[in-house]
Amino acid sequence: MPENKFETRVRPHLEQVAMFSRQGMSENAIAKQLEISPTTFRKYKQQYIELANALGSRERANIEILNAFFKRACGYISEEEVKELKEIKEDDGTSRKEMITTKIVRKDVPPDLAAVKWWLENMGQSTAESEQGQAEINDVSQARELLQERARIMTQLAEGEDEYEQSAETMGD
Repeated sequence: MPENKFETRVRPHLEQVAMFSRQGMSENAIAKQLEISPTTFRKYKQQYIELANALGSRERANIEILNAFFKRACGYISEEEVKELKEIKEDDGTSRKEMITTKIVRKDVPPDLAAVKWWLENMGQSTAESEQGQAEINDVSQARELLQERARIMTQLAEGEDEYEQSAETMGD
């Protein structure tokens, strides 16, 4: 029975294939690293879903990075749970210790103007649109107004947050 090169030369190295793909290595170069022909590599890619998935990791990584970059450019609100070790008394008189969420802290991460600039310059806008967008970003007074509006909205959110924290504290009691 002829040797199945996929089982011996590809399957054991699927994580390396994914890494090579994320690094931008061509399929022909990956095939060479695996010591199989480019034709065989393409055949295996169609035949074995795990190889196709490993090669698709580059696109997934790029999408995740773009999503994180966009989030940074727009600004976001981060939530962090504050937990404390509390002693809980049981009905039978025994007690146990348990980590209890005592409050949830919301933190405002403001938009990053460098990320906005990069996004406008690199995400498919024409040069004229990019220059116009850059001129708007460089306008300090407009940026200040936008930040003041964001601060006003954050204040409104914080007022509602106090009620939220109080209810979280009563849940821990």
